[in-house]
Parts: sequence; structure tokens; C-alpha cells
Amino acid sequence: MIDPFAGIGAAPPDAVFGIVDRFNKAVQAWKTECEKAGMPETGPAEDTKPISLVVGAYRDEHGEPWVLPTVRGVEKEMADDQMFDHEYLKIIGLPEFLQATQKLIFGVVDENISTVQTLSGTGALFVGFSFLHTLLDFHKVYIPDPTWPNHPNVAHQAEIEDVVKYPYYDSEHNVVRFEEMIHSLETAAPNSVIILHPCAHNPT
Repeated sequence: MIDPFAGIGAAPPDAVFGIVDRFNKAVQAWKTECEKAGMPETGPAEDTKPISLVVGAYRDEHGEPWVLPTVRGVEKEMADDQMFDHEYLKIIGLPEFLQATQKLIFGVVDENISTVQTLSGTGALFVGFSFLHTLLDFHKVYIPDPTWPNHPNVAHQAEIEDVVKYPYYDSEHNVVRFEEMIHSLETAAPNSVIILHPCAHNPT
């Protein structure tokens, strides 16, 4: 029997997560060296432990994953809440969550703002791109420079081929290119999708 998957090649590796893989291998090598030298991983040995500045995730003073105490507390409350269940949400998501998110980002709950709960950032982009392109004929996407390398690919998967970078960050001087950004967005083509990072720009 012919394997229908045999001819499918692997996608190009993600540059950021490739660095994460190299970091994890470096940490493992460091742990092995500590074990060979009979040194505990805490104390003086920590001075030589690799540190990751790649993915924006919380870490403790030892570089281990750290969960915010408020998140831990809410998770415990949810586990103890007898009214909490796993029933299906509405198609657009949990109404209370949508209202709270919209108010947090925009400062208001307004009927002219549409909010939808999606599966993480990539899911949000694909749902948004597909909806705007298919139903409203939006045909151009503006993404910040820099941004995550998968963002143009998600637009292309949603059949939006015209992806343009707008100036955002000056890495040499560590400042936002604000005037250039505003000019670029003000002169953007009609029926364009503009990607903004409202809480904090990721990956910078």
C-alpha cells in the first residue's frame, strides 16, 4: 500500500523555536557537566547556567517556569467551583470574557467593536483573515516590523497574498518608530487588515 503522506516534506523550521531547542540542549549539557563535577545545580554553578531571552514566558530566579500566583489562585477557585463545567461556549466565546477583554484593551465596551474568542494568536489571525477576505474582500495585510515569522504564512493560508510590513521598532536605538508607523498606517490601502499588538508588542 502506498503511503499517502510519504511525499509531504517538512515545513521550514521556525527560527525562534529552533533557538529554544538549542537552548534546551545547552541546559542539558550544563546539567551533565554539573553532575560529572559533583556540583549542585544551585549555588556557584548557576553562574555558568545558560539563560534564555527568547520566548516571552515567566521564569523564576533559577530559570524554571513560573506561574503567576494570581493564576494559581484562580485555577484553584475554578477547581473548587461546583458551578464550573466544560459545556460548550457560544460560537464567539464566553460573553463575560469578551466584554472584560474589550474593556481592558479599548477602555470601553462599544457596539462598533467586534470581539471573538479564539485559539491563541495564530488561531485568531487565521479566523480574522479568513472572515475579512472571504466575506468582505479585504486583500492586504499590514504587519509590524518585526513580527513573528508565521504571520505572513497564516495570511497566505487564508488566501491573502499581499502582506506588507509597517515600521515599528528601531533595534539600533531601542525605540518605537512612532511617526513612521503612523504615516504608514494612515496611508494604508483601503480594505486592508492591520495587525496590532495592544497589550505589548511581541516579539520585541
